Amino acid sequence: MSSDSSSRPRRLIGEVLSGVAGSNAEPLDEDTVFDILSNRRRRQIIYYLQEHGGEAPLRDVANAVAGWEEDEDPEDVTEKQSRRVYVSLYQSHVPRLTEVGLIEHDDTGTIRLTDRVRLLDPYLNPHDEGPAWQVYYLAVGLFGVLLGVLVSLGLPPAGLVSGANLLLLVSLALVVLALAHAQQSGTPRDASERKQLREE
Repeated sequence: MSSDSSSRPRRLIGEVLSGVAGSNAEPLDEDTVFDILSNRRRRQIIYYLQEHGGEAPLRDVANAVAGWEEDEDPEDVTEKQSRRVYVSLYQSHVPRLTEVGLIEHDDTGTIRLTDRVRLLDPYLNPHDEGPAWQVYYLAVGLFGVLLGVLVSLGLPPAGLVSGANLLLLVSLALVVLALAHAQQSGTPRDASERKQLREE
């Protein structure tokens, strides 16, 4: 395999991510993504903002992070504990996340997520897939098999459902289930971006 072909997926990741955040942000390759997410405090910043509408005062974020680290409620965190975390976030982690275009900040001390952060979802929430779709597909399949056995043995509801109608019924159920699955999983554009981000 040529060096050009092996490096192409990494360039694709950078192109997708830089296109989301704009030309001023540092391009992200997978090494940068892993570097960003390897630090617990940076993950906690992103998590807190996701849970609070995408933006929050940095002081509130620092207080929450300090609470997680001390295993205490944020309101029980001391000023010293909160200040220690605040300095670390302000001097190191917020500038790094800003540098790669994952968050923005303003003069009021508020930080906010950019649209670019959604591309980290496969890494932040790899198993957060919503409903257990494989169970639904299995249930529809088993229902079809059960009806098929009953029809072939001439048992009820054999008189109500022909083989062709049974096939149509199960196919329709699978189509409806697949459409619901696709709707829950996001748009095709999101799926395409996530596929590109997963490539090595």
